Amino acid sequence: MSAQSAATPPGEAVRNTFNVNVHLDPSGAAPGVDRRALEEALVDILRDTARRHGLEV
Repeated sequence: MSAQSAATPPGEAVRNTFNVNVHLDPSGAAPGVDRRALEEALVDILRDTARRHGLEV
């Protein structure tokens, strides 16, 4: 058991916050790109990946 886990009271969760920013270059985007659809797709990918790694989202 590590020193940090020994010092953490039982039942106390560790909270890490991750912020992800994605910037789409307007000059490189194809015409008609739906930014909302892209945003939703990225959120789904990040959420699924976090859950697979045991993170609560």
